[in-house]
Amino acid sequence: MNYLRAKDLLKKFWVYGLKAIEEPGKIPFLLNGLIKGAHLYELLNIKKELDWLRKMNIKTVIDVGASYGQFASAWLYAFPNINVYSFEPDPGSFKLLRRKLGKFKNWKGYNTALGSHCGDQKLNVSEFRESSSFLAMAEVHSTEFPWTQKISPKVVKISTLDVIIPEIQMIPKVLMKIDVQGYELEVLRGAENTLRSIDIIIIETSFEELYRNGPLWDDIYEFLKSKGFEYRGSWDQLRAPSDNRILQQDAIFVKKSR
Repeated sequence: MNYLRAKDLLKKFWVYGLKAIEEPGKIPFLLNGLIKGAHLYELLNIKKELDWLRKMNIKTVIDVGASYGQFASAWLYAFPNINVYSFEPDPGSFKLLRRKLGKFKNWKGYNTALGSHCGDQKLNVSEFRESSSFLAMAEVHSTEFPWTQKISPKVVKISTLDVIIPEIQMIPKVLMKIDVQGYELEVLRGAENTLRSIDIIIIETSFEELYRNGPLWDDIYEFLKSKGFEYRGSWDQLRAPSDNRILQQDAIFVKKSR
């Protein structure tokens, strides 16, 4: 394993441990989730917002950029009565995703990307799967996370959420998570009709250009504001290993009228 990657993992495990013991009363929640196959880091994110999320009474989750099921596995454990629809274009990641979550009757997976058009498109599949993107990697990304640089291009299917949404039973309230490595604005542009039925969005936003020509925080904020959403805070943050500055934020947006 790359030395810098190993160092980054050790740092994350230390942070995970500290987060896990912040609320001792919720440790059984975490342990039971791990036993049932839920992803630890996503469980920790849910744990800190658990009371608020339960009050929101979410019934449907649209998981855009599902990777191998980190986000979805935690939500299916924490909220066993929700329906989760996951979208992942990379065939290798989708195979792992389906193997992990195919046992859940309230989960459905789509081996396709989402964007602002339909067709085929080249995906830059990173050796570190979570960094795969339709956009070229920017210098900041490759410098701070060198273990993500090795790329294998693949042609994958792409559609819009507005085209696919008739297949989905959108039971209110609806949460959409978008984590597509610089392609977030294209996903939103292809979901303008669907956004009318979305209550909460958790979306990756960048403060520095990690993918060439990708949107930054202001672009996402202004777009969602124009669609009736308001910013409500941070779900999670990505920091630079070199100096700990904040590079990205998984931002929470909530529909104003809800």
